[in-house]
Amino acid sequence: EKYLFVKIIISSKILLLNMEYKNMYPEYEKVKAFMEEASLLSSTSMTMKDIYDLTISRNLKNVVAEYVSVKGKVKSYKYKNFDINTKNIALNLDHALRDVEKGNVVILKMANNPHWGEIFYAILMSGYVPLLLDARNQKEGTENLIKQSKAKAIVSDDMYEYEIKKLSLADVYGDKKVSYTPHWENHVIFCSSGTTGD
Repeated sequence: EKYLFVKIIISSKILLLNMEYKNMYPEYEKVKAFMEEASLLSSTSMTMKDIYDLTISRNLKNVVAEYVSVKGKVKSYKYKNFDINTKNIALNLDHALRDVEKGNVVILKMANNPHWGEIFYAILMSGYVPLLLDARNQKEGTENLIKQSKAKAIVSDDMYEYEIKKLSLADVYGDKKVSYTPHWENHVIFCSSGTTGD
């Protein structure tokens, strides 16, 4: 009985501490959820596919993006739609790049927009290595990186023409539910200044 009484007191104190933390630190629940998700991810092989699958499965009903439309209205869509759009874009990339061997580099050079994340994951999902390039990069700098990376295609809405296949958002975007079998790639190339790690 004494042991049970001590256990109840300890459990009560832990519960009270948790309640105090929640009151003192409003972000407590968010941090706790993040740690749980990180723990789930660490139990996988931690590939890009694992990150994508875990994120989608845990957030299907949550909002992935909010943005202001050209008419000035705030719009949003959920992870469920993000998943549908990403698979559509991957399917369209597969078709547009059918002559490009899987594992090759595809540059993503696009300004921030609601579909950037979908295109990023679609490149990976369709079996290509995304090279992330600043949308403000001029033609000469972009051509230099195309040569260095041996990229076979670029997804961009910029005004330049390149020696490799260029696809725009309009070329790859689709929002209808399709059946798609991914061919995941697990590498990403980041292009940044030399001070990024400082």
